[in-house]
Amino acid sequence: MPEKMQATVMPGIESRRIQLYSFAACRFLNWNVVFACENVLIAYTPRRWSHGEDVVTIETTDHQLHITSRSCNESFDFTGRYRKHISSLIGAINIVRESDMRQWNFELERLLEFSMQSVERAS
Repeated sequence: MPEKMQATVMPGIESRRIQLYSFAACRFLNWNVVFACENVLIAYTPRRWSHGEDVVTIETTDHQLHITSRSCNESFDFTGRYRKHISSLIGAINIVRESDMRQWNFELERLLEFSMQSVERAS
């Protein structure tokens, strides 16, 4: 499957805070965040009439954000959709950084807990 990846430097921001901004941005964009662990978020973009949902994987480290966008079932990206997902996410992060993070933090904590319980049940 084709994919597009981009790394973005976020100076002075630790990994957990970048993950929180990324989670809030995904929710802002109405993406379905389905999994979270220490430094990773996995989200699905909304399904459209012209194509299925795409997977966006977000990995965070201190001062860096790595975003990968790819399709679940298509073999080509003729329209630059993956690049657009990455640009949308970065733009949304810049918007949500100015908002109150308490609600997003609560929701992210719940997702982290749910994800870890799911992994434990599966093993």
